[in-house]
Amino acid sequence: RLKKKNNPNGLNKLPVGTVIKVTLPFDTRLYNKGDIVTLTKCNNWGSNRTGWYSSRARFTSSLMKSLEDHYEIVKRGE
Repeated sequence: RLKKKNNPNGLNKLPVGTVIKVTLPFDTRLYNKGDIVTLTKCNNWGSNRTGWYSSRARFTSSLMKSLEDHYEIVKRGE
């Protein structure tokens, strides 16, 4: 667990503007298992919190925790 927490490429440590490509290991309401989804880390409106967004939906933090082993960094933010 500590190894994941201290990973500099962990999802929560990536800067705003980062783009990742995720291969979904399960079905969701909008996507099917095996779909490749591009997500961008953005600031939420009116707050300092950030979130991961696709072209169709926002991915919750609990969903992102289950995707920690299934992503690839496409472009790192600043």
